[in-house]
Amino acid sequence: MDEYKNHLRLVAHTTEYNALYVLDASMKQVGSITGIARNENLYSARFMGEIGYFVTFENMDPLFAVDLSNPKKPVILSELKVTGFSNYLHFYDDNLLLGIGEEHNPKTGAYEGVKLSMFDISNPKNVKEVNRMILPPEVYSSASRNHKEILVQPEKNIIGFCCYRYDDDYYNNIQHYYTFAYDKKTGFHLTADYISNQDEFYWYENARGLYIDNYIYISESNSITSYKIGNTKKVDILRH
Repeated sequence: MDEYKNHLRLVAHTTEYNALYVLDASMKQVGSITGIARNENLYSARFMGEIGYFVTFENMDPLFAVDLSNPKKPVILSELKVTGFSNYLHFYDDNLLLGIGEEHNPKTGAYEGVKLSMFDISNPKNVKEVNRMILPPEVYSSASRNHKEILVQPEKNIIGFCCYRYDDDYYNNIQHYYTFAYDKKTGFHLTADYISNQDEFYWYENARGLYIDNYIYISESNSITSYKIGNTKKVDILRH
């Protein structure tokens, strides 16, 4: 949901379809679009001024762009269908929208890995997926279900979140904090793989990353570790 010029805009999921509603300052419904993407789940939404974007998914991922310039008559401008889905949307600049989620086989629904997508939204009537990166299928991340785990700073060109990689033993997995950069010509690049402490087993789904100046700090369940951005050599570690 989002507030803009004294109107509340929200996208909601019902048992049969998805819908967009616009309410005025007195919480009276003034506009809506119902019956969107029937039998598909709603995964993420993001608003920028008079345009809204949201993602639904069944076997394909439609990214919808909606014109909200007239609160009483919202209009769907475009519907981009790509494989997988984005649980999280983040504006990377005025013309780019970052999506973080999962890739799934459109025929079987099988999980195929963590997915990063970059969408060109310079023309909301013709949204395009211009780049994508799919991490290996043995890699999972809870970040797509909890946006507070994601670090995105376009000015420093940093995208970061925690992943865990299963080996043959489901309960013996290696934790990673990945950082990525994005280039408009060459797409996504893995810039660093910060492997978590393996002295003891912990479930690091709540790992957080932040940066101060040229250092990145990764907080796990029992420690905070500092690194130079892009360098995986530990600078210092505080255990607690």
